[in-house]
Amino acid sequence: MIAVMSDAQLLTVTEVAERLRLSIFTVRELLKEGRLHGFRLGGTKSGWRVTEDDLRAFIEAARNEFLEGTAGPEGRTS
Repeated sequence: MIAVMSDAQLLTVTEVAERLRLSIFTVRELLKEGRLHGFRLGGTKSGWRVTEDDLRAFIEAARNEFLEGTAGPEGRTS
């Protein structure tokens, strides 16, 4: 069975860029690299779409990566 998503759950590249305060180019690169999960509706002309859940997962992963990079020698953040 195929799950149907409502339009409210799908974000365009522009919407993702606005939420992350990044350029559209950067968001597209993140998608192409697979760091941000998304998919293309009907091929390349209609562009990428990102679910709210995938955006939240990306933000959480980026946050965790940042926190790990700022951990002090005992594993605590400075």
